[in-house]
Amino acid sequence: MLGEPEAVAESDVSEEAPSAEVAETEVETEVVETEEQPVDDDEDFDWEGKKLRLPKALKSKIENLDRDYTQKTQKVAETRKELEARASEIEQQAKASEAELKTRATVITLEEQIKPYADLTQAQWQQWAQEDFIAADQGWKLHQHLIQRHQAALNDLTKLQNERSEQAKSEHSKRLQDTENFARTIPGWTPEVGGKIADYAASKGIDRATLEANITPAFYDILHKAWIGEQALRKQAAPKPAPTTVEPTKTVTGRANPLPPTGLDDRLSQDEWLKRRNAQIAARR
Repeated sequence: MLGEPEAVAESDVSEEAPSAEVAETEVETEVVETEEQPVDDDEDFDWEGKKLRLPKALKSKIENLDRDYTQKTQKVAETRKELEARASEIEQQAKASEAELKTRATVITLEEQIKPYADLTQAQWQQWAQEDFIAADQGWKLHQHLIQRHQAALNDLTKLQNERSEQAKSEHSKRLQDTENFARTIPGWTPEVGGKIADYAASKGIDRATLEANITPAFYDILHKAWIGEQALRKQAAPKPAPTTVEPTKTVTGRANPLPPTGLDDRLSQDEWLKRRNAQIAARR
């Protein structure tokens, strides 16, 4: 009988053990379920034909760099086109100038060839015809042919000069417009500022006609900066006013022993005020 309780105790222990294991398993399960999974912040994108997987923040920076590079490349391409157009324009101007020079030389040469015939008087022509009719006739025909060539060369020269003049006017108008557009991009620029810059140029010996004939955005930029620099120098050189000393404000304090009020005064006591009032009335009687 004494052994039965012990057997019962062992049985109780063996039944409680699985409960402890279950509790431990439940605890472990809860821990696993509460673990945070790593967040995948990477993203796939194409760059120069290659597949890359990078963090989103780095992707954004790369895209911004790529965008800036594209914009700068486009700007360089535009500038190159402008330079190529300008170079072609200069080349065309050189060709036009060369053609004009050649035509002018032709005009001068023909004038020299015409002069001996043009200097002959009618009597000299008749005398020449009497002496050698065939030679005189050939000379006259050559003279007329040279005059025709000379007139044609003069027409060509006038045409080239007009084209050059029109081209110069067009270029001048374009430079003025480009300069005006550039001036509007200058911070703080106004038409009034533009007038001051023109006055500054005039003070340096560049009159308005010369300024307009040679103005370019780069030239205007230099003038603007020179004008600002001179203004700054003038401010530095201007005499500064002498510093003024401010005297401390004097505080007026009451007297240590103020005089007693005279006559009827609100500061008097009621008895004293009545006493003085009665004295005034008595004095008037």
